[in-house]
Amino acid sequence: MKNRGFTLIEFLIVIAILSMLIMMALSLVPRQLEKARDGERKSDLQKIKIAFEDYYNDNGCYPSATVLQNCGGVSPSSHELSPYLQQIPCDPRDDSYYLYLPFDNSGGAGTCDGFRVWANLEKNDDSVITDLKCDGAIGCGAFEYFALEIGMIAVQYNYGVSEGVPVATGNYAGSVASCCSGVCNVYIFGISSPCADGPYVNWQACIDNSVCTY
Repeated sequence: MKNRGFTLIEFLIVIAILSMLIMMALSLVPRQLEKARDGERKSDLQKIKIAFEDYYNDNGCYPSATVLQNCGGVSPSSHELSPYLQQIPCDPRDDSYYLYLPFDNSGGAGTCDGFRVWANLEKNDDSVITDLKCDGAIGCGAFEYFALEIGMIAVQYNYGVSEGVPVATGNYAGSVASCCSGVCNVYIFGISSPCADGPYVNWQACIDNSVCTY
């Protein structure tokens, strides 16, 4: 008795099933990569926080405001956080530096009273974003401080670690915003605004009460 081979229709069905399985598997890859990168971001920020605390214990203040901008260096002695952190980590997706905002109780530029370090998680449905109160239109609030430096992407920074202050900035005295040519510009620590439409207490208040849309 001869063995019956696959008919053309059966072969096409097998190919179709395999194609569907491959497509399903491939559709899961980006989400898994996002999850892995977010896990690395969380780990990076915890390492930075520990390094900052060790630095504070030895120096009485936290590092300078630009310390994380020297990320990815290969020489441990080439950055301010050595020996507390062998290498300053960069974002795993694009090698950008994490955002670091020192906190000064007097509203100045000191680095002794606390800090915030922010990252941009790709999985916006991560429950930690809500727990940190970074799930609003401007994320954790980095836009008010870094808009001129990195642009509108600052509103996407939705995760962070902190010491002495909450991760999300909230509404702080000393930061005001004005609607200028369709854009809400933020002025920090009492710097006067050149625009007539304002000032508002912060960026979100400018959005809510002016003709500006972002």
